[in-house]
Amino acid sequence: MSFIKRIINYIHSLYIHSDVWKRKLKKEIKEYFASNEYGKYKSELNYIQNKGLEVFNYDFTDKYCAKEIEISCDDRNGLKYLYDDMGHKLYFPRKMSKKQIVDYYRTLLMEQDDDSPHKYLDAELQERHYDTVLDLGGAEGNFALSVIEHSENVYIFEYDEDWVEALRFTFEPWKEKVHIIKRFVSDYSRGDVVKLDDIESLRDSKIDLIKMDIEGEELNALIGAKSILDVNPQCVLLLCVYHKANDYKEITNYLEGYRVQKRKNKILFIYDKNIKPPYFRYGVIKACRG
Repeated sequence: MSFIKRIINYIHSLYIHSDVWKRKLKKEIKEYFASNEYGKYKSELNYIQNKGLEVFNYDFTDKYCAKEIEISCDDRNGLKYLYDDMGHKLYFPRKMSKKQIVDYYRTLLMEQDDDSPHKYLDAELQERHYDTVLDLGGAEGNFALSVIEHSENVYIFEYDEDWVEALRFTFEPWKEKVHIIKRFVSDYSRGDVVKLDDIESLRDSKIDLIKMDIEGEELNALIGAKSILDVNPQCVLLLCVYHKANDYKEITNYLEGYRVQKRKNKILFIYDKNIKPPYFRYGVIKACRG
C-alpha cells in the first residue's frame, strides 16, 4: 500500500469513528426507513432513535456499559491484562491505555452475549472436545481462550505484531499446543499471505472447528481451504459475514452442501465506508455439513 493511500485510509478511519459520521448515517437510515421496511427493523430503529446509533442496537448491550473491569500490569513484561470470566489472563498491547482496554473488553462481552449477532459458540459447541481449532483473525485471543481447555491444538492467525506479543503471553500456559502464525489468510500464498491448504502441518490434522473474522477475506480463505474442508467433513465453520454488504449471500452460496445457522439479531456495521440500504446485516453464521 502506498504512503498516500495509507494517509487517506487513516483520515477516513478517523472520520467513520467520529460523531459527525454517526449523525450523517443516522439521518440517512431514518430517511430510508421512513418509506422502506420499517416494521422489519422496528426494534433496532427504536433503539437508534432513543439511544443513538451503534453496531449492536439492542438493549442487551446495557448490561455491559458500566461493568466493572479490573486492569492489572504484569511486572515481568510490562503488559496490561485482565482476568476473563473463566479466570484466564488476557493480555493487551502496550500502546493501549486502561480505559481503551476496558472499552474494548466491554465490546467483547457484548459480542458474545446470547442475544448478540456476533456470538461464536452456542451451547452445543461449548460442550464439544476439539482435536484442532483454527482461529483466523485472532486479535486479543478471546475466542481461542474460550475453547483452549477443550482443544488438543489451536492455531491462531494474527498479523498485527502488537497483538502477537500479547497473544504469546496470554497463551503461555498452553504454549505446547498453541501455534501463533503471523500471516494474513486468503486464497493464495505469497509474502505475508498464506492459504490454509498450503500449511503443511495442517494437512494431517483432524480439524474440527474454524473461526474466521478477517475483515472481509472470509470467502477467499474458504476457497483457499478447499482441500482441508474436503478431508474434514465434520469441521464446523464460524464465519463473520458482515464486513461487506454481499458477504452473507456470497459465502452461503459458496457453502453448497452445508447447513447454515444465523445468530440472533443483526449488525449495523457503521465502519464500512460503503454501507448502504438496507444497512442491517447478519453477523456470524455457523455452518456444518449434513
